[in-house]
Amino acid sequence: MKRSNSSSISKILTILTISSVILGLFILFKNVTPQSKKITQDLKGFNLLVPEILSVTEDFWVNAGQKFKIDELLCPELILPDPQVGNRYLSCNPIFWECFWSKGIKKNPMLSFESEGQAFHLKSVKLDNGKFGKIITRSSLKTGSAPDWVFQVKIEVEEFPGQTLSLGLLNTCRDRFLPERVYAYGVSKTSRAEDVFLWDNFGRSIFVDRFPVSNREINDWAENNSKYMHLKVNEIKKWPYPAAHLSYKEQVQYCAEAGARLMEPLIFDAASLLPSSDIYQPEVVTASATPWERDRGRTFLSNETSPTVEDCKKAAVKGCKIYPYNTNSVSWMGMSDSLGFYPESFRSVYDRFNIKFSSIFIPADSSWSLLGKRGIWSGEGNKPQDFSTGSIDENPFLSFEDVPVSFRCYREGGQ
Repeated sequence: MKRSNSSSISKILTILTISSVILGLFILFKNVTPQSKKITQDLKGFNLLVPEILSVTEDFWVNAGQKFKIDELLCPELILPDPQVGNRYLSCNPIFWECFWSKGIKKNPMLSFESEGQAFHLKSVKLDNGKFGKIITRSSLKTGSAPDWVFQVKIEVEEFPGQTLSLGLLNTCRDRFLPERVYAYGVSKTSRAEDVFLWDNFGRSIFVDRFPVSNREINDWAENNSKYMHLKVNEIKKWPYPAAHLSYKEQVQYCAEAGARLMEPLIFDAASLLPSSDIYQPEVVTASATPWERDRGRTFLSNETSPTVEDCKKAAVKGCKIYPYNTNSVSWMGMSDSLGFYPESFRSVYDRFNIKFSSIFIPADSSWSLLGKRGIWSGEGNKPQDFSTGSIDENPFLSFEDVPVSFRCYREGGQ
């Protein structure tokens, strides 16, 4: 395309153009083809740096959880040190972006890179709302193919005063692709492989939330939709923890407004159960008892003894603390906390069993501490009477006053 004149390019830099997506970023300018040459300190030189600016910004946004530690941060109004919370909480997180640029890591925050032998330094610029970023919701974007939200930021290069680049950062850390293959569903009632229900997702592009939806994510949702303000969690320490106070209808609504659906049991099992082999279309598929070991008898879940700290990181059962954004519990395809942790609800399509009982309320050696086994939740409350087993089995939550229920979403195709 022809290169625009200085005034028109400068104007384009401030306009949100939703159609252009590059490397997990919504880019808010017209593309300018760079050429290898000395970087001059003018608009032409600034445009030559755009690919580097995108790369450095995306790396910082997506890999924050690998580059920084929560206990290093000095922004208690946004993030509190918590040894139970994994550093992955920082990745693709608007709160961490605000913390970093508000001097939560160092007194003079900036990102550095070199191009053509010259050093350059990036900084985030405050927007009209007085912050370093602004969440633009799916409804505000007014396009069905948009993500659930875009985090709008403005970047400047210290060596180019007056020139800024507006970007929209995407939550590309949120989910993982579920490979196309044949999967088992539920718990086999016998030891025979043919007793397992099978299904496949060939021809379907399914993306599964890596972690249960957090209180911070619910706060973002509520702040952009006043009718859900009653769901907002004000205690900062609780923000990284699972949102476990929503009704079933509110969980469904959250996922829908994020361009997704509430998790379904068979998709959850596919993401949790160890595949029988590396073959995508095997003749025999068997269900595994845990996300990391096929035989439950070879795990701590078969013991009556109290679980160790390391056991709890794999599956937070009774006697454990929970570890939000913990990647030690990750399944074969990248989903965390599929066994233990909090009870987790589902949009059940084939029967009324819509919740995973396995949790910090259930002992390790309980028959409920098993992948594929589910109970029934009314979806309206968190009292013991809101849960049932659907059989003669005793309700495992009878001795508890309240039982929190977490949830996660999945996306399919172009959602």
